[in-house]
Amino acid sequence: DQFVETATTNASGIYKFTSLLAGDYYVIFTLPNGYVFSPKNTGADVAKDSNADIVTGQTAAVTLTGGETNNTIDAAMYAAAPALSIVKTASPLTYNAVGNVISYSYLVTNSGNVILYAPFSVADDKTINENCPVTASLAPGVSITCTSSYTITQIDLDDGSVINTASASAEDAVSNSTVTSLTDSETVTAIQSPSMTVAKSSTTVGLSA
Repeated sequence: DQFVETATTNASGIYKFTSLLAGDYYVIFTLPNGYVFSPKNTGADVAKDSNADIVTGQTAAVTLTGGETNNTIDAAMYAAAPALSIVKTASPLTYNAVGNVISYSYLVTNSGNVILYAPFSVADDKTINENCPVTASLAPGVSITCTSSYTITQIDLDDGSVINTASASAEDAVSNSTVTSLTDSETVTAIQSPSMTVAKSSTTVGLSA
C-alpha cells in the first residue's frame, strides 16, 4: 500500500481527489470527534450508501480506469448520543416483620444510539449487594436485568415504608467516559400492627376493715 493523496470535505460533505492515475485505490475516512460511522453498504442506492467500515473507516478497493470519475465512494456518520435508562421494581410491595426480605430488579436498557460497554453496574442507596450479569457490550435498545435485596429492620417497620433510589452506569467508547442513567425510585410499604399488653399484679394477700 502506498499513500497517494488526502482531501477534506467541504460544508456539504463533498470531497475530491485531483491527482489520481488509473489503478486500484481505497479510501480511509476519519471521523469528527463525537461521531460514529453508519452501517456499511445499507440501502440499494450505491451513490448514497456508506462505504466505510464502521471500525476502521476504510473502504473496499476501487479500480479506476484512465479518465474515469467515481463519485459513489462515501461515508455516512451520525452524532453519538450515548444514554442508559433504568426501571426498578420490588417484590413484595409490603412487609410486616423484621427480617422480611425485599427483592429488587433493575431493567437496564441502552436507550442511546451507540454501543455501550462493560462494566455495567447499578448503584442503590439502600442495598449493598447489587449484581449485574456479565455483559461485554449492549447494543442500542437491548436490556439486561440486575438484582439486589434488602432486609427489613425495626426502624423500617417504625417508619412505615422503605424508599430507595437507584441508577445504572456503563462505558461509552466514543467519548471514553462513563454514562449514568437518571434515577428510579421504588416504595415498599409496611403493614403496621401496633399493640400493647398490660399485665397487672398485686402483692397484697388479704384485705380487712
